[in-house]
Amino acid sequence: QEGFVAAFDQSLGSTPKVLRLYGVSVCDYFGESEMLDKAHEMRCRIFRSPSFDGSRVIAAILFEDTFDRGIGDLPAARYLRGVQ
Repeated sequence: QEGFVAAFDQSLGSTPKVLRLYGVSVCDYFGESEMLDKAHEMRCRIFRSPSFDGSRVIAAILFEDTFDRGIGDLPAARYLRGVQ
């Protein structure tokens, strides 16, 4: 199957840079907890995109925090397997 592996497993140290590249300034959050909230919001927007589906994405490597929070009302793995 053609496609790519989407890697969303950045560390806490690299998260501020990832957010900045996504358009989220360090002024938009305060502390690690709010930074993780912003990173999760970013990931959820990507996961919910119609382009993020099984015809393009064959696997996803996720940050542990994503599993802890889930996506919408579903656990992350179930969402990605069933919805997308």
